[in-house]
Order: sequence, then C-alpha cells, then structure tokens
Amino acid sequence: MDRRWLNLLFTFLLLMIAVLFWHLFVYAKTTAAASLIINILKPLNILLFLVLFFVISRNLVKLYLGRKSRTTGFRLRTKLILSILPLTLAPGLIIFFLATRFLDDILVNLVIDTNVGKIINNSEALSREYLAEIQKLHLKHGPKILQLHREGGERDIRTYLDDFSLQGAELYRDGSLESRVFASDFPPDLQIRAEETAGPDRFFDIEHIDAGLDENEQRQEPALYRDGLLITRFRHVEGNRAVHLVYSKQTPFTARFLYIRDSYAFLRHSQKETDEVRGLNNSILLVTTMVVIFLGIWIGMAFSKNFMSAFNVLISAAEKVSSGNLDTQITLQTGDELDNVAGAFNSMTRTLKRNREELQQKTTDLEAINAELHGHIQYSQTILEKSSAGLMSTDEHGKVQTFNPAACDILDVAQLVEGTLLSEVLDDKRHRALLDRWHEHQNKAFATVTAQLEIPDRHHLKHNTVSVTIVALKNEKTRYGSLLVLEDLTQLVNAQKVAAWREVAKRIAHEIKNPLTPIQLSIQRIQRKAEQDKPDLKKAIASAYETIMSETNLLKDLVNEFSTFAKLPSPVKKDTRLEELIRSVCETYDPVYPDLNVVPDLPGDGPVEMRCDAAQIRQVLNNLIQNAAQASREPGDIRVCLRRNGRTVTLSVIDQGVGVPAHDKDKLFIPYFSKSPKGTGLGLAIVKRIVEDHDGSIRIEDNQPRGTRMIIDLPVV
Repeated sequence: MDRRWLNLLFTFLLLMIAVLFWHLFVYAKTTAAASLIINILKPLNILLFLVLFFVISRNLVKLYLGRKSRTTGFRLRTKLILSILPLTLAPGLIIFFLATRFLDDILVNLVIDTNVGKIINNSEALSREYLAEIQKLHLKHGPKILQLHREGGERDIRTYLDDFSLQGAELYRDGSLESRVFASDFPPDLQIRAEETAGPDRFFDIEHIDAGLDENEQRQEPALYRDGLLITRFRHVEGNRAVHLVYSKQTPFTARFLYIRDSYAFLRHSQKETDEVRGLNNSILLVTTMVVIFLGIWIGMAFSKNFMSAFNVLISAAEKVSSGNLDTQITLQTGDELDNVAGAFNSMTRTLKRNREELQQKTTDLEAINAELHGHIQYSQTILEKSSAGLMSTDEHGKVQTFNPAACDILDVAQLVEGTLLSEVLDDKRHRALLDRWHEHQNKAFATVTAQLEIPDRHHLKHNTVSVTIVALKNEKTRYGSLLVLEDLTQLVNAQKVAAWREVAKRIAHEIKNPLTPIQLSIQRIQRKAEQDKPDLKKAIASAYETIMSETNLLKDLVNEFSTFAKLPSPVKKDTRLEELIRSVCETYDPVYPDLNVVPDLPGDGPVEMRCDAAQIRQVLNNLIQNAAQASREPGDIRVCLRRNGRTVTLSVIDQGVGVPAHDKDKLFIPYFSKSPKGTGLGLAIVKRIVEDHDGSIRIEDNQPRGTRMIIDLPVV
C-alpha cells in the first residue's frame, strides 16, 4: 500500500473516532444512544481486529518467506518487526485491561453502594415471598366468588367479602365489566369515585393487571396497586368464554411493598444502565486500543519498509562496488541521517575510483620500472655468471643470499644453498683461513678485510691462491649484510713467481758476477806476476788475497740472505710483551750508531701483550732500524713507536733521513730491489713476509718534515 492510501486510511480512522466521541458526549445520556453506539462499535472492533490480524499475519508470512528464500536483509527486517510487535501490542493491551478495570470500579461505586444493593435485593425477595404466601390464601376465593355469582347475588358476594376482609370484586366476560361488588366497609368516597369513572377499568386498571398474563394462565401473583390495595386476578374458562375475576384486599404493608418494588426497579434499571455504560466504555477503549495498535504497527511497518528499502539500496550498491563497479552512486531521499550515509557512500566510491585510477597508473609505471629492473637484473646476472671473480653475498646473520658459479669453482664446493650459514657451507679444514677472515670481519664490526689465501682443493692435490675481500653492504642507516669477492690468483701468482725467480736469477747472476770480476782480475794479476817473476809477486799475492776474501765474504752474505728469505720458517707464536721487546732492540743499537738515537716511544696506559714469534718480530725491527740508519746521513733520532687501537697493534719506525721517492715505494718490498750499493734487496721482502705470516700488513708513508714512516698493523688474537 502506497503512502496515499495510508493517509486516507489514517484520516478515515481519526474521523470515525472523532464522530464516535462527539456522539458519546452529546447523546450517550440516553439508553438508546448508548445502545446505538455499542451496536456500531461491535462490528468496528471486529473489523479492526481482522485488519490488525491480517496486517500482522501478512508481515509474519513475508518474514518467513524472506527467511526461507534468504532475501537480502531478512535478518535485520526480522529483528525490526519482532521488536515493533511487542513494543506496540504490550503497552496497548496493558493499558486497555487496566483502564477497563479502573472504569468498572468507578461505575460500580458511582451507581449504588454494594451493601445497599444487597439490602434492596434481599428486601425485594422477602416481599415476593410474603406476597406468594398471600396468593396461596387468595387463590381459594376466586372459585367461591364465581359460585356465589352464579347461585346468589351481590348480597352473598358482599357477605363473603366482609367475612374474608376483601374490599371488592369485579367480574369480566370477554374483557367487558359484568358486575362490581364492594365490601360493606369500603370507603364511600372511593365507591363514588369508582361509579363516576368513565370506564370500568379505571379503578382497578384491568389493563395494567392483564399485562404479562398468558392465554392459558389461570392465576397471577397479587399485584400492588394504588391506595394500598392488594389486587388478585383469577381467570376461569366456561365453555369457549373466558371469565376474569378481580378482587382486592387492603393491607397496611402495601405502601412498603411499593417502596421496595420501586427501589428494586431502580436498582435493576441502574444495573442495566451500568452494564450498557460498561459495554460502551469497553467498546470505545477497545476501538481506541485497536486503532492505536494498528497505527503503531502500521507506522512501524512503514518505518521498517522504508529503512529496509534504503538498506537494500546500500547493500546492492556495496555489492556492485565489491564487484568492481566504482561508478555506482545512490540517492535515498529519506530526509534523515541515511541521506548522510548515502552521501558518504558516494564520496567513498568516488575516492575509491580515483585511488584505483591512480593505482592503475602507478601499476603501469611500476610495470615499466619492473621491466627495466628485470633487464638490469638479467644484465647483472649475466655479468655475475660470466665474471671470473667469485661473488657471494650474505645477510646480517651470515646466511648466503646470492652467489655466482665462479664462487663455487674458486671455493671448490659442490653447491651453495641460499639461506644456509656461510660457516656451514665452507669446509672447516680446507677453508679455515677464509673462515678466520670472515670471523675477523664480524669481530671488527664488519670492517673491510682483504687477504691473499692458499685454499686447497677437495682432494688436497693442489693449492689455489685466492684474493679475498670482505666488505659490508650498508648505507647510512641500515646494514644489509656482507659481500665476499673471491679472485683466483693462482695463474697470476705462478706467473709472478716465474718472473720473480727469473729476476732473482738475473740479480743473483749480477750480484755473483760483480764479486767474481775482482776475483778474476786478482788471479790474472798473480798469474802475470808469476810468469814475469816479478819481485813484487808476494805483495801482489797478498793484495789479491785481501780482494778475493772480501768478495768471497760478500758472496757468502748474499747466499745467507737468499737462504734466509727462501727458508723463512713459519712463526711460532707465544704471548709476548711488545714494549719489553722494543726496549731490548733499541738498547742493542746504542753502541752501533753513536751519532743516532734509537728511541722507544711506548704507550703509557699499561703493557701491550700479543701472541707472536718474538724472534721474527725482532728481525723485522732490526731490518727496519738498519734501513733507517742507512737513510740517515746526519745525526738524529730514530723512533720506534708502539700503539694499540682496539684489537690492532701498530708498530712504527720513524727516521729523519732522505726519504723514499714516490716511484720507488711500490718496489721496496720486491725481492732484490735495493737503492744501496751494498744492499741485497731482501731485507724488506723478509719484513713483509714475516708481517704477512702474522696476519698483518705493512705500508710506507712520508714523515714530516722529512724522513720515512714504516707502519706495521698486527691483529691481537
């Protein structure tokens, strides 16, 4: 039903209620008006009940069908209607029952007191019983008076009336007065008035007495009449004619009986009116209650329908949005907050559409970027696969992330598995040196570590020379892991060794050739002197002897230096106090170089102890101090410094000599390279070898204002 029919029905119900109430207050004082209203309200109540029952049943059936077919929003609609029904029915019915009970109590109290009503009822019953007893006595007079009328005359009847204290008797045949006899003591004024009446029924009012007498009834209870008369009627049938005998008797209780009768009649009339008013009130209350319940349910249903209609629109729109249709817009026009919900929904869909367009654009851009990145990744992977250097990256926990085939070949491992710890991938024996460098990288707060290692193959048949560089992968804020760069230097080292030995052979040949020339010349000189038998032969032999011995000692020193360099043993490391070792070395040079001061520069924060080969470290210091002394052409100081920086010990030998040219710094540690005429070129090579055997490094720097700084860094393990 649309809103127009709802308005018409609502207006009709209000108009009907207004008319009923107006009629009630204007005409309801009469019994006929009250009865009319009750007769109108009864079918109206039935009609309203049927309509209400139909509305409730219809909605319950619709709920059941919606629940069975799983209609959208059926649960919410069920809750709304099941909430509306009790909220509408319960208050209306409670008010109806309370109002009817309250009005009943008021009506009973207003009409007559309950106790008085009981007294009147009891008095009326008592008077009726008394009159019944009198009737039993009077019934025997009727046949006797009729007999006297047939056999005698008025005198016999009057005598009978006097004997039984009766006031008079009237005889009617077919409704007409036939005879009238009064008792002797009947008041004369009443006789005169009876005779002067225009009709025979004026005195005893036969019509009043006849009322209510059935055709076949023979007698009637005594009737109370005016002037204190107690009138009895007797009906007798003679043949096909009815004879009516009316006789009366005056009694002192007649007036009281009349009062009781009137009071009882008033009570019955009041009770009848009370019942009519009660019925009228109950009907009006029932109509009002039904109308209120009907309107409440109807309004609730209308609200539920409008709300569910808007709700279903929202659900349908939401389903369209969920399926991808972001162009969905809704219009509710409910005039309440649901319009705000619709506006928010439309705003949401517009925002989602805009975001989706932006996301699609970003997705397109990302696809292009991903394609470009994929190309770069493919390019990088190709470089990694084709690179001869082994590359391996780990995360911050040391788990392998990426690697290339060259890394597997250089490390000679079957395969590398991503996500495996590096310590589990590498062999603890074959890759011990690499694992030590890895631990050093971790222990030094992921500082860069560079080393050249000898790594055996899995069969331990050969050793490969591998250059290892471990660097941290990080930016200013985050550390991502580490990168291991492995380069197989075996062929290069072998080539360098061959070239080095060639150079060594040349240098040895050159160094040996230099002393052999004076020896050869000395021998030739002796031979000439001997052939010529010169007198200074002896002197020439002595001079040649000195020359030969000097050059021979030089050759011996050269051979010893070469032997030391070639057969340098592995260091035997022990706990050593470096400051004591430095003091001992410096003290040995005081008498050797009187013009130079070899000064130890030691830290003042306590002893410095490390595990090292003390003899080899002493040899390193001796070689560096001797080179510094040879470079110092003027008197000055040679300082031997010791410093400790965390887990590193730094040894420095500082002179104030002529310094080292920049183009010679890279050649100083090459075997047999020397700028000194008397040098072998193996001193600094031995120093570098010893430092590397101690896992350290050596470098050369210029000293200010002049001189050289030889700096050695050794790890404290």
